Amino acid sequence: MRLVRAWSVASILRAGLFAGGSALALLPSVAHAQSAADKATARTLATEGIKLFQAGRYAEALDRLQRAQALYDAPVHLLYIARAQVKLDKLVEGAESYRRLSRVQLDAAAAAAQKQALEAGAQELVELEPKIPALRLDVQPPNVEGLEIRIDGERVPPAIVGVERHANPGMHKVQVWAPGFNAAEADVELKPGERKPVLLQLTPGSGGPPPGVVPSAEQPGQLQPGMAGTPPPGEGAAAGAEKGTTDGKRSSIGFMVGLRLGGAIPLGDVGITPDYDETQPLKDFVEAGGGAEIRGGVRFARYFTGLAYFGRYVMKPGLFWDDSIEALNADVRSDNTASAEEAGIGAMFAFPRGKIGPFVEVDFTLYRRFQVDLDVSAGNLSCDVSWTLTGSGVRAVGGVQIPLAKIFHLSPYVGFTFGKTPDEWKAEWGGDRACRAVDGSAILEDKLPVEDAKSNGLFVIGVGGDFVFGNDGP
Repeated sequence: MRLVRAWSVASILRAGLFAGGSALALLPSVAHAQSAADKATARTLATEGIKLFQAGRYAEALDRLQRAQALYDAPVHLLYIARAQVKLDKLVEGAESYRRLSRVQLDAAAAAAQKQALEAGAQELVELEPKIPALRLDVQPPNVEGLEIRIDGERVPPAIVGVERHANPGMHKVQVWAPGFNAAEADVELKPGERKPVLLQLTPGSGGPPPGVVPSAEQPGQLQPGMAGTPPPGEGAAAGAEKGTTDGKRSSIGFMVGLRLGGAIPLGDVGITPDYDETQPLKDFVEAGGGAEIRGGVRFARYFTGLAYFGRYVMKPGLFWDDSIEALNADVRSDNTASAEEAGIGAMFAFPRGKIGPFVEVDFTLYRRFQVDLDVSAGNLSCDVSWTLTGSGVRAVGGVQIPLAKIFHLSPYVGFTFGKTPDEWKAEWGGDRACRAVDGSAILEDKLPVEDAKSNGLFVIGVGGDFVFGNDGP
């Protein structure tokens, strides 16, 4: 019985040692497989991140690249992380990423792409450093005991007093307080490359932090809802994202006002008018010209803008009016001017604010009018009459949005308004109406009928400038 029992124990030990040895032998293979899987995942994330960066979607690119770097350390990851941070106005963080890249040690067998990343990062850091702004905080009276400082709600050590502290471009809230003194604060705007001093004066008082701020002794390093230094209600993390101070979710609402300048070309036909046996093109009545359009709207959901617009164009009168006046009488003279107007509402689909890319706009033209003004004289008689052709239609516009500044887009565009005009030109008289009595003056009647009215429109090509503002920025 003892031999059997001893053999059993020995067998169990040998089996255990064999199993343990097998498991240990497998561990490098498992670790290698895990490492290969992480590396493949990192490669996929980095590829997505670089494509997003090239498309101007910097916040999404930064997320992908940081996740890739967490899985696999690579110089290319660090290079594009730094570039994305700079594009988001996170210059301080971008500089640190460049410096981390500069500390990478590569062996002689490293890939060319890794070496190029180090070289590019070193050059870009040199170009970035002069652009990083800084503020210098001074507090009076100096050397106050128990001094507490918050910048953008973050507690910082009193050691920063009197020295420059790097910060990202944008608005910053600085708050200081100490026992026995009233709190003091200031809002500071920093532009790229700017060095700005900030002096805060503490005055004797009851002491304590500003209203809504929990002192660090009660709750270290944390801010509660409603504290000073946190974004005001209605802005939330969107304001921080706009200025590059947080990674929070942006508000989706913004606003746009703009002006377009362009040339206008009438297209299509009007219909058949008296004394003409065939359809007359619109250009016989109103020829090409140029003018401007004003517009405004609300941006929402990053890609859409609801808008309203009004445009007016100075056109050249067509030959129809001269021919008709001359046919009345050799003594009848007329000075003619013409114009075209449009107004309506619509929607525009475009890239997010601050991103270059195409846009498409579809509008309902609620009002469009072609007008020709005649100043007619016949001997001692004279009269003024305006001929108008009104209607409605739809308009399609396409172009390219080119950001020139954080709040300004340049937009080359082409557009076409299409619709069917009514079956008559209407006359609106001004001044002396005696010219209506001229024999054979059909053109000077109250209306000019149009048979078999046709579709026509206005083709416009030009360039626009839009001011965009609000919390929907990149």
